[in-house]
Amino acid sequence: MTALDARPWLSRYPEGISPEVDVPDEPVWNALERAADRWPERVAVDFFGAATTYAELTARTQAAAAALEGLGVRPGARVAIVAPNCTAHVVAFNAVLRLGAVVVECNPTYTASELAHQFADAGVELAIVWTKTLPAALDARERLGEQRVRLLSLDMTKDLPRGKQLALRLPVAKARELRTAMLGPVPHGLTDWHDLERRHRGELPSASTPAASDIALLQYTGGTTGTPKGAVLSHGNLVANAVQGQAWARFAEGEETVYGALPFFHAFGMVFCLTLSVRIGATVVAFPKF
Repeated sequence: MTALDARPWLSRYPEGISPEVDVPDEPVWNALERAADRWPERVAVDFFGAATTYAELTARTQAAAAALEGLGVRPGARVAIVAPNCTAHVVAFNAVLRLGAVVVECNPTYTASELAHQFADAGVELAIVWTKTLPAALDARERLGEQRVRLLSLDMTKDLPRGKQLALRLPVAKARELRTAMLGPVPHGLTDWHDLERRHRGELPSASTPAASDIALLQYTGGTTGTPKGAVLSHGNLVANAVQGQAWARFAEGEETVYGALPFFHAFGMVFCLTLSVRIGATVVAFPKF
């Protein structure tokens, strides 16, 4: 029996697509380190013109990982990210994985009951929450009772270029509309994600990087029932997805630009925009709303 007999779908592969790929035995974090070594000055994330290079993204990720470690996040801890696509989302995603903790991606439009279900089901200990979603997240935390979830506020406007941040303060209708769409009130006492990361700039986390077999992500999917269920994905799973995507699409390394219109909290957007893009040194243009 030939490979084609055993796997008849291979006859549908485009010319030049190999039926086999070599998946390296490594954590997701390794791809970002390599990208920073190979293309340090290449833009990794473009957010409305605010460019973050691979060298800067790696440094910010290390600082954020050190900050999370200082808050008590340890390998295996569940950390939720409840935010639209933005530079801070990319930093937080990689920082959690760098520590060996587990990312729990949440839809930032979820209601309090939906967030409470996901927080409880995943065993979330800390959540990095967009300011617009904070009211729902605070309500969700109250519903959890004895389960303690620490919340950090994420102000997406701080990822904008300085000029656009200043423009949001103008007393004109369009600026007010944008402020309302991008920014929500933050209750007193919540730690700001950007401030936390900034305070740890130049620091490195002490925790060693995870193994390929370690859990990286709890990806929630409604499947056929509509009730979200967490799919347990290892670092090896995510690396394999990225390697397969690179082999299938034959992207050029260090040359591509990816429009990050797919939400990062969704499986498709997470693989295509967060893991595969870093693996090939692409520039991700992040759209919080498409």
